[in-house]
Amino acid sequence: SQRSRALHVKELWTHNLHCLNSSNSRYINKLRIDYFQSLYRKALREKITPPTLQQLSTDSGFSSYNTFSRAFVSCKGVSVSKWLAQVSMEE
Repeated sequence: SQRSRALHVKELWTHNLHCLNSSNSRYINKLRIDYFQSLYRKALREKITPPTLQQLSTDSGFSSYNTFSRAFVSCKGVSVSKWLAQVSMEE
C-alpha cells in the first residue's frame, strides 16, 4: 500500500543519512534499489514467485528496467543478474 511504502522510504531515509553527501539522484536511486531488494527478498522468504524484474523495478520507482539496471550496477557494483544469483544461493 501507499502508506506502507511511505513508511518504508522513511525508514530507509533515517537508516541512510550518511548518504547525504551523494547527489540527490544517487541517493534516491539507492533508496529505490534497497526497496527493490527488499521486495525481492520478501518474495523469496514467503516462497512465492516474485513479480517480474520489470514490475519490481517500476514498483521501486524507476521509469524503465534499463534505467534501473544502470543505477543498480552503479550503486551495487554488480549486475542485477549476479545479485539475483547471489541472493538465490543465500536463501
